[in-house]
Amino acid sequence: MKRKLEQTQVKELLIAQYDFLVDAPTEYVFKCVNDDEMILQWNDHLVENVYESPEDQLNPKAGSRFKSVQLIEKKKFTVDAVLTVYEPPYRVDVSAETKEGTSTTSYQLSREGGYTRLMIEVTMIPSNWFYRMNARLFGWAARMMYLEQFEKLEKFCEENYTHNWDSSQ
Repeated sequence: MKRKLEQTQVKELLIAQYDFLVDAPTEYVFKCVNDDEMILQWNDHLVENVYESPEDQLNPKAGSRFKSVQLIEKKKFTVDAVLTVYEPPYRVDVSAETKEGTSTTSYQLSREGGYTRLMIEVTMIPSNWFYRMNARLFGWAARMMYLEQFEKLEKFCEENYTHNWDSSQ
């Protein structure tokens, strides 16, 4: 009797989606989601990003790699990350590899009148069935954690943008 080989399909899970209308220009909001110094001011979890080369930090592009050091619940994690999409000032996607799988956060920005529409999507490709089940069972907790951070991002952008801001910064 022949055994049928099952083909495993990589299934991406949508963990969270957010949609904000930010009272700041698109270029400024992009800087807030892309510049490490800005991110450190609104993201409670980021400790630092360590880049493979100074060029990757100064002139990011799709394919730029770094190690992201995060602090979650008093525990420090280091994950390998890569910019998978980099289209300033409209989109940046960051993927990170962990034992749990590959997670991607996508920031998509567009102009809407004098505002910036910021759409954020967090997805995950679990490394195995155990992490897939965990993501499904505890996704609500991740969504709450992400929402708190992204609401801080929105508030940071709106409170720190000044009309004298120079987009060439």
